[in-house]
Amino acid sequence: MARSAIVRFALPKNQAKLAFSYAIALIYTAYKLNIIY
Repeated sequence: MARSAIVRFALPKNQAKLAFSYAIALIYTAYKLNIIY
């Protein structure tokens, strides 16, 4: 189970990395805006 998960994550490495960083930036921005306003 762990092996397949690692393989699954490693295959679309660039796409997953991009999507993850984009989602984190989006959530972080929304969180910051909620704090400011």
